Amino acid sequence: MRQLKLFRWAAVLTLAIALAPGAASAQEADTLTISSTFYMDYLVGTVGPDLAEVFANGHEHTWTLTLYGTSHSHETSTNPFGVTSYATEIHATSFDLEFFGPDAATLNGIVSDHIAGGDFLIELYNAYSTGFGDDFALWSVDVGGPAVSFWTGLLSYASNTLFPSDANGYPVVGPDPFSIWPEGAILRDGRPGNDGWIESRESLVTFVIPIEPSGPPGDFNHDGIVDAADYVLWRKNNIDGESGYNTWRANFGATAAGAAAVARSTTSAIPEPASLGLIVIAAWGLTLPRRRRPLSQAA
Repeated sequence: MRQLKLFRWAAVLTLAIALAPGAASAQEADTLTISSTFYMDYLVGTVGPDLAEVFANGHEHTWTLTLYGTSHSHETSTNPFGVTSYATEIHATSFDLEFFGPDAATLNGIVSDHIAGGDFLIELYNAYSTGFGDDFALWSVDVGGPAVSFWTGLLSYASNTLFPSDANGYPVVGPDPFSIWPEGAILRDGRPGNDGWIESRESLVTFVIPIEPSGPPGDFNHDGIVDAADYVLWRKNNIDGESGYNTWRANFGATAAGAAAVARSTTSAIPEPASLGLIVIAAWGLTLPRRRRPLSQAA
């Protein structure tokens, strides 16, 4: 069954070969949550004793994948049959995958050991036909590495199912929650001695962008405090333009708990964008370690 899916996905990738790739475009750092239910429906091949026990218990679990610091890139492609695909690839600076249910402790222990901080790939396709069949969506959520990975998505055509799109036709998620049917989900075990996976049947997958930010206004990197690091991120990505800078400046020193509404110094002492950039660079330079001679030359 997995081999069939891989074959179908290869066909999809062939369809999506870009004839004229669009330039990557970044947007404000944000948080995206993807969630669904994972059932213990099929066990294929060999998995470790921990996953084998989870499968034998047969409990269903909900799961949540949270991406932090997301940005998007876009590509457009057209195949010889006149089907044009508009693709959105979602990138993130970090992510968390968490299971909830009777065997959550075991599942989350495996995740923390082998998936946390691993690779991720989220691709959303809206494909539009010109006099050939129906429009359809394709998508893939894939996190993890060679040892353990988690996948859900839709590799075959889903007639008349499309992601919400922007004015150019590219799939978007948010601000409203959006749900879509997958082919299912797979938790693959590639740890030494294992070559199998647990497979879950279809269950609606929901994409949500939290309405409220995780930190105070101006906390662009979501670390709970408005400081110089947020200015660096604002300057690099021009988050909300001048309004973004004014938000950062007005909340400089604030924390997620709201206890430090007053900046480290008075507002008048907060540097303007040009001078602050020099201060940040200088401070970074002071933190660089001094170069030492190799031990072989120390004598």
